[in-house]
Amino acid sequence: MQALRSITLVRHGVTAAAAGICIGQLDTPLSASGRSAVIEAGKRWSSQLPKRLFCSDLQRARETAALLIGDKDIGLVEDSRLREIDLGAWQGRMWDDIHSNEPAQLARWGKDWLTYAPPGGETATQLVSRVADWYDELQQPAQRVPTFVVAHAGSLAALACHLHKRSAQHLFDYRFEHCAPLQLI
Repeated sequence: MQALRSITLVRHGVTAAAAGICIGQLDTPLSASGRSAVIEAGKRWSSQLPKRLFCSDLQRARETAALLIGDKDIGLVEDSRLREIDLGAWQGRMWDDIHSNEPAQLARWGKDWLTYAPPGGETATQLVSRVADWYDELQQPAQRVPTFVVAHAGSLAALACHLHKRSAQHLFDYRFEHCAPLQLI
C-alpha cells in the first residue's frame, strides 16, 4: 500500500495558558500573539496549502487551522485522535502543585512514561497507538493526497514515530515549535 504523497505537520500557535500549568488536553485558546503568528504563517504558506487540512478538535488546533485556511476553499477535518496526550487529573493544575502534592506519582511517570499514566490519563504508548490508528485510516486509496496536520507537540511526535516506524520511546527525538511546518513525506 502506498503512503500519502506528502504530509506536513504543524504545531498549533502559542496559547493563552498560564506559564507552569499542566495543559495536556485542557482546551485552551490561542493568545493574541499566537493568533498573529498564525495569520502571518498563513500568508507565507498560502500557495502551499493542500485541498484539505486535518486538525485536533481542541480549540488551539482548530483555531490555528481556521486561521491558516482563511477564506480559501480547503476542507477542514477535525479528529479527536489528534489531541495532545491526556494527562488526566493533572490537567489544569500547576506543575509545582503536582510536584508538591503527588511527588511519588510524578516521579513514577517521569521514570516510566511509556507505560505509566497520570491518574485518569494515558501513557505515551497509548498516545502513539491512538495517532497511528488515525494515520492508518488515511491509507485508504481515496485518501492519498497531500495533507496538512495541525495538532500538538505530543501527537505530532507520535505521528512522526509512527511514520518512521519508531517506538514511543523516541517521542522526545522530535521537536515542534509553535506554527513551524515540518514536511515528513
